[in-house]
Amino acid sequence: MNYFELFNCVVAFDLKEEQLKQIKQRFYQLQKQYHPDRFSNHNAQQKLEALQKSSFINDAYKTLIDPIERGLYLLKICDGPLQLELETHFSSDFLCQLMEWQEDQASSVVQEILSENLVIYQQKMNKAFITKDWSEFRVLLKQSLMVQKLIQS
Repeated sequence: MNYFELFNCVVAFDLKEEQLKQIKQRFYQLQKQYHPDRFSNHNAQQKLEALQKSSFINDAYKTLIDPIERGLYLLKICDGPLQLELETHFSSDFLCQLMEWQEDQASSVVQEILSENLVIYQQKMNKAFITKDWSEFRVLLKQSLMVQKLIQS
């Protein structure tokens, strides 16, 4: 069972607000059902199974609510995982832009530009997902990861 199936959700990159709410509701339902505390009086095997299910549910939820994590997961289930240590090629234009952003990273204007670019990359990723252009999806996902790192640092 994949994460989308677990949450009764369509396999998609672009999840709308309503879908994210449904995922959250389903997450709480599943956690109530499988939380390890509910199995404290059960045997060791049942406790272990509950812990594994709860962990799977948590991982699935964290993955699906975050667009970049969702993108990484989609690649994994649709085309093979992104191997960042092997897939290191970026266009020279993107690398130059990245260096400019890094130089002025403390500026609130640059932070806004980074956030806007992240949204643009994610919109393009959705189009690439729909058309199953995995090569483009990978490039945009790597760029999104780099921009997200800049935003968080």
